Amino acid sequence: MLRNWVENFCCCYCLEWPSWPRIVIGKWVDLRSDFIAVADGEEEEEGRRLREVRTTSPGVFPVFKIPLPEIHLQSSNFINELRICVGTWNVGGIFPPDDLEIMEWLDSDEPSDVYVLGFQEIVALNVKNVLGSEDTRPVKKWESIICRMLENELPFSKSNSETHNALVSEEIFSESDAQNHDSWEIPGFIRITSKQMMGIFLSIWVRQSLRGHISNVELSTVGVGIMGFVGNKGSVSVSMSIYQTQFCFVCSHLTSGEEIGDQLRRNVDVQEILRRTQFNVSHGISIPRTILDHERIIWLGDLNYRINFSGNEIYQLISTKNWSKLAEMDQLKQELKENHTFEGWEEGVLNFAPTYKYKLNSENYEIAKRFPAWCDRVLSFGNGMKLLSYKRSELCLSDHRPVTAIFSIEVEH
Repeated sequence: MLRNWVENFCCCYCLEWPSWPRIVIGKWVDLRSDFIAVADGEEEEEGRRLREVRTTSPGVFPVFKIPLPEIHLQSSNFINELRICVGTWNVGGIFPPDDLEIMEWLDSDEPSDVYVLGFQEIVALNVKNVLGSEDTRPVKKWESIICRMLENELPFSKSNSETHNALVSEEIFSESDAQNHDSWEIPGFIRITSKQMMGIFLSIWVRQSLRGHISNVELSTVGVGIMGFVGNKGSVSVSMSIYQTQFCFVCSHLTSGEEIGDQLRRNVDVQEILRRTQFNVSHGISIPRTILDHERIIWLGDLNYRINFSGNEIYQLISTKNWSKLAEMDQLKQELKENHTFEGWEEGVLNFAPTYKYKLNSENYEIAKRFPAWCDRVLSFGNGMKLLSYKRSELCLSDHRPVTAIFSIEVEH
């Protein structure tokens, strides 16, 4: 009923003020047109034709459909392991400088096979950016920085995934839906997909040797912000198959707030994202429709859960680096323990300082405005997933510190 009211409301405004950009109404009622590029064989040589795909499912945010040739996979028990680097960073609406170095965040000690990088607030969440046309300039800048880091630092390292028993030879390329994007393909790595929803941005990169073993790439966005559906808060999710194993990556920004009971609103956000995220199912190809249909799931982002201690207690435990005691009162850890949210999911040990809220370009917390908290998190769900490391980085661009989780994950051939 709320959605119908909003659609009627916005339609009236469209008739009354025809100068409003169509994209503004689309952002309110979730009716955007999205683009994705596919290249294979001759299409790649001709310049990668763009195909517009519109989602018509009621009540669901637009989902991308990648038309792929039907793939017949042989049954096999061959198991391989991939090293997957997952990073999340709330950049506070700050446009990054050209010389920003992010290798510490990408954990360059041992290069990974897959990089899943999620951002929150790549644009400031002000009225202009929430109601106006989407600003894609930060996307291009961040992808340029990621590309430079991977190209300069990790071009020729050995892949954990290299095998002579390749079962899928088809190659796919997927682009960000932002118009006029160039394709990012560098020696050693290729961007599989990128997607922006207001301030939330998810970008996935893989080794060139994995390119032909990735299929069924689908995207879905869910807004849970203003009035329960605007994308100032919400999620961007990617479904994809690596060899025969189905993965889902969810990047989210949940409801903020330090008041008693605000964690319950964040729990509701999680349930809404799980309920409303749906992926297109192509005819003749068996792929998951929902997040929990996947075999391996990773959820990353600014989840905004706080610490149920007084300010003085929090600062005292931080000064002594008593992370285990502090983590006992972390809201997300408590909600996980009581199965109030993310039932069955796992997270690593919080053996690092809270990642929020810092003074800009400083190592000091912003004491006057917020109490420190582990807002930035990475969780996993599924078998065959081993967490190798879970840490924060000391990049001082915003009031959050970025977090990195490294996984060794089994895939079936």
